[in-house]
Amino acid sequence: MWIMDFKTVRKPKKDIMYSMAAMMLYNGVIQFVVYPFFNSEMGAIAFGIFLSLHSILMIIAGACGGAANNSRMVTQFKLTPSNGDYNFTLFIMGIASMIAVTIYILVAIPITIPPIAILFYALLMFFMLLRNYAEVEFRLKINYKRYFIYYLLISIGYCLGMYIYQLTDQWSLALLLGEILAIFYIILKGNIFSSPIWKRTQYTTAVCKSVTFLLTANLISLLIINADRILLLFFEGGTAVTTYYIASLMGKLVALLTIPFGTVILSYLIRHDGQLSRQIFLKGTGFIICMGTITFICCFLMSPWLIRWLYPNSLEMAKPILALAIAGQIIYFTAGILKIILLRFFGEKFQTYLNVIYGIGFFTITIVSLIFGGLYEFAWAVLVVNICYILMLIVFGLYKIDRGFGFNS
Repeated sequence: MWIMDFKTVRKPKKDIMYSMAAMMLYNGVIQFVVYPFFNSEMGAIAFGIFLSLHSILMIIAGACGGAANNSRMVTQFKLTPSNGDYNFTLFIMGIASMIAVTIYILVAIPITIPPIAILFYALLMFFMLLRNYAEVEFRLKINYKRYFIYYLLISIGYCLGMYIYQLTDQWSLALLLGEILAIFYIILKGNIFSSPIWKRTQYTTAVCKSVTFLLTANLISLLIINADRILLLFFEGGTAVTTYYIASLMGKLVALLTIPFGTVILSYLIRHDGQLSRQIFLKGTGFIICMGTITFICCFLMSPWLIRWLYPNSLEMAKPILALAIAGQIIYFTAGILKIILLRFFGEKFQTYLNVIYGIGFFTITIVSLIFGGLYEFAWAVLVVNICYILMLIVFGLYKIDRGFGFNS
């Protein structure tokens, strides 16, 4: 039977509140403090380069650290890997990421960046990767109060970093303060970086495989999240990028909650040893879709107010695609929650395969829509491909359950 023993774990509602509050604080500081500050200090051209470089950080560090994070959640109670198994994997990914971003700056950025700035940027990449992984300390222990404190420290560090930027003119160094504060907190309150730090077990290979599968899936997801800026800029120009960003802003802010909401769900699901039946899966999917529908209605009603407040001159420009853009983001958010449930019961390999299919479909349909249409057709394309994505996840889940894979293995 599907029974959760709440005597041994904290109440999920409270944990979800802590988790969402942490992400809302963190992303709120980035969207409403960090970005406006750098924009005013740097000017339009330099700020554009900053956004590009910061996106690379979020894609690579988020994909690598998040893959190790979710991998440990899934494998911890099946394989009992050591800290060293994951620290070894993190070190390899961290060094590779630092080298990759250094090459990217030297080759792709159209201005000359001083060596010291490149060094700070590479260090920021490494610490962001560690930070994305290290939150698993609180997920494993279901201690979301400390999870909130973790992101509070990052946010405080980012705000204090604004003063560092004014003194040094190095934005990477400014953001690095928040990442270092978070890792220091983990060292003080957690165990994942405690001794023996580098001792590996027989599960090192299994850990590497698990992380690799999830890494591929994460990279595809993060690339897709940023695809609108990439594709629209290439095919339609900067105005289209701005219009779609503003129209989908409310949906994107809500979609950011996929991570904390899914984090809490996975934390509890890994402690469930029972079966995922067809009936339970369909009821859970129906509930998630209903919540997504309610969220869409709320976002659609609130978006004009938010846009009028933040971008008063752009509301009329965004109105024609407002509903389409929000719906596309909310459906993607809903699919992300469903994918977390599937991850718990069917392992991490399926994510890579399904995300590859989704990625191919997404880029094919959206590029075709831009070649033969424009911004309006692109908004429709995103909506359609995301509807197909959630249908694919539902069909996959039912197929696995019907074949007897809906068990904890």
